[in-house]
Amino acid sequence: MDIQEIEKIVDLVKNADISELTITGADINNPSRITIHKNLLKKNFSGKTKKSDDINKKAERNTSSPASYTKETFISAPMVGIFHWVDDFKNTGVNVSVGQVVGQIESMKLMNDVVSEHDGIITEIFAEDEIPVEYGQHLFRVENKK
Repeated sequence: MDIQEIEKIVDLVKNADISELTITGADINNPSRITIHKNLLKKNFSGKTKKSDDINKKAERNTSSPASYTKETFISAPMVGIFHWVDDFKNTGVNVSVGQVVGQIESMKLMNDVVSEHDGIITEIFAEDEIPVEYGQHLFRVENKK
């Protein structure tokens, strides 16, 4: 693959709604692999990202709660990076307690725990596995016990 072909692929990725593209060459004599990463979080006029604004608005809109739970809080990203689910917290309805690890954020090749600051039940998951998150973005909705 020559540089002009790579430049064409980069231009295609810039205009596409994807965050990553990997191309692997099948030539046994000259194996190649190209990975192009793109940050999909586009800045709007306020400096915040559109994706996180949409997620946070969705989180604020959905306020219905079961009768046994009254206060709703969120677990938010403590840093920018790639979010990874922890096995126990891939589904809603899971009990969570203060200090419990609910996910991890990969940043600069290091895995950082996302820890719950609330007791309750996870009622909604806003984060997707292996997708970039930004500081303060809502990852989970937690309904606190009375």
